[in-house]
Amino acid sequence: GGVGGDAAAAKAPADLSIEEFSKIKIEPKRRKVSRDELRTLAAGATFKRLEPLASGRGGPPAEGSEWFTIGVLVKKSDPKTAKSGKGFIIWELSDLVDPSVTLNVMLFDGAYDSNYKEQYGMTYVLRRLTLLPPQPDAP
Repeated sequence: GGVGGDAAAAKAPADLSIEEFSKIKIEPKRRKVSRDELRTLAAGATFKRLEPLASGRGGPPAEGSEWFTIGVLVKKSDPKTAKSGKGFIIWELSDLVDPSVTLNVMLFDGAYDSNYKEQYGMTYVLRRLTLLPPQPDAP
């Protein structure tokens, strides 16, 4: 279906709520961070849409700026072991606007230890990321 101007069509079904920054639909019973907690986490930071970050359009946020993004886990690697012997995993997150555009996120150390078992479809708030330059597609 297309995008229409009907206000009723824009509302989420009763069993879903729309996250205020990303506009991603979330099941309230699966929400682990309340709206108020998210507003507190976001205080003093700027929301950046995931798609421009993933595609490299518009460049990275300014050095030293506080920003965050929100995305849905759509793909993940099997757990891997770095040369240091520590575990890591690579997630692909999407804002679901264009599912073909994803942001790769590498989880190490504590982020890996507490999140490597997470399930597809979960929505995450990411703050204080280090963005690497987009890599050219491999031949």
